[in-house]
Amino acid sequence: MRGRSAANFFSIAGWWLGFVGFAVTIYTLYETQRVSREAQQKIEEAAARAEQAVKTAEEHTQRAIAAIRREVLHSDHAALLQLLRSLRDAASHGQWERALVCTENSPG
Repeated sequence: MRGRSAANFFSIAGWWLGFVGFAVTIYTLYETQRVSREAQQKIEEAAARAEQAVKTAEEHTQRAIAAIRREVLHSDHAALLQLLRSLRDAASHGQWERALVCTENSPG
């Protein structure tokens, strides 16, 4: 009888060990899914922040390009105005060689 009693004990102990192992496995799977969901949420939040940062950078870049464009246009306008004034001055004084130089220096 003694062998049977030990066998029953080990059988029941094995069953409990299997049950505890199964419970630990289920808990581990649950925790893994929870951590994965949290990580996915954080990734999505970071992606949204990165997308907003890119949009902000694009807006700043567009504003900078517009400002540069205005400055270049203003600079070109000022240079052309100075060239026209020199041409008019040369023509009004009959300095045709100087007027010719002004036309040769004109853009385009």
